Amino acid sequence: MTPEEVRAVHFGKPAIGRRGYSEDEVDAFLDRVIAALDGTAPLTAAEVEDVSFGKPAIGRRGYSEDEVDAFLDRVIAHLGASAPTTTTTAPLTTQHIRTVRFPPTPFGRRGYDATEVDAFLLKVEQALNDAHPLTAQEVRDTQFGASPRLGPGYRESDVDAFLDAIAAELTRRGR
Repeated sequence: MTPEEVRAVHFGKPAIGRRGYSEDEVDAFLDRVIAALDGTAPLTAAEVEDVSFGKPAIGRRGYSEDEVDAFLDRVIAHLGASAPTTTTTAPLTTQHIRTVRFPPTPFGRRGYDATEVDAFLLKVEQALNDAHPLTAQEVRDTQFGASPRLGPGYRESDVDAFLDAIAAELTRRGR
């Protein structure tokens, strides 16, 4: 990704009846992305993950939320996903599964459906207790739906990093 690519990006309008994101706020953030790519200002993937934008004035339509979010996902991928806060160098245990807490997505952004992730973690806990057959490949192949539009979800990069740790543990155990 280059500063020129960011300067050239254009977002459409949201569907009629939706306000979308404030154009001024999105444009200001894109300036931060350009500065980071130019090497003149720091910006981390975690900061991009945490950004949220307000709505334009009532009666106005800003940028399409889906288009902006998709572009921000590309920026995050370019900058590198944030480091997982839940992994450990010691073997992963059921205690890790029981106590893991994923940060919610910022307001206005969707993540993984928390209910689906939590249900899968119960399956992982059983697998770590040898009560359920689960392989590292099954963990890698797991896909979660998006969080409900009005509800927060779990931040995808954090869940994915934890799934990597689970897959590594199952691989270590020969599964």
